[in-house]
Amino acid sequence: MHVTMWLPGMVGLMLRRGWRMPLPNPERATRRFVQRVRRLARSIQVPVILENILPLPFYGYDFEVQAERITEVLEGAECGFVLGTGHARVSAAVLGVDVYGYLSGLPLDRVVQVHVSGPRMRDGRLVDAHEALQETDFALLDFVLTRAHPQVVTLEYIRERDALQEQLFRLRDVLNSHNGLS
Repeated sequence: MHVTMWLPGMVGLMLRRGWRMPLPNPERATRRFVQRVRRLARSIQVPVILENILPLPFYGYDFEVQAERITEVLEGAECGFVLGTGHARVSAAVLGVDVYGYLSGLPLDRVVQVHVSGPRMRDGRLVDAHEALQETDFALLDFVLTRAHPQVVTLEYIRERDALQEQLFRLRDVLNSHNGLS
C-alpha cells in the first residue's frame, strides 16, 4: 500500500482533472490512516508494508512525503517500509532538500523492500519516469543499502532489453557488495 492520507478516489480525481481538493488536516488524516492500517493488519493476519508515494504535482500538497510524516505513519502503524528510491528523489526535489538528507530522515531500519527506478526531468519537474538507472540511482541505492537491510530489491524498468540486462548485472554487483544480497 502507498502512504496516502487522501480519501479513496480523491488523488485520482485530482490527477485526472487537475483539481486541487482542499487539504485535509494533516494530523487528523495521519491518525485516521494509521488506525485504518492497524485495523487492516489485524484483519488480514499478514504483515502490512507501506511504500512512500510521489508528491502530488500541486504546490503545497507535499505533506504526505515529508520524512517526519512517513516516520510517524510507519511507527504508528507498526509496519514495514517499501522505500521507492525514485519516489524519494522526486519528494526531496519537491521539498527542496538534499535526497541523502531526506533519506536519512526516514526510518530506514523498517525497510523490507526497495524499489529502484530512474527519475527524469520532464517539463521542468523531476518525475519517476521508470527510465534506466543512472550513476545517481546506483549511488543512492548504495547509500540506502549501507543503512537498511531489505529482503527484496525490485527494479522498476520495462523498456529496452539490453538496458534491462545491463541494469540487472549492475544491480547484482551492488547487492553482492552488501553482504551477498542478490
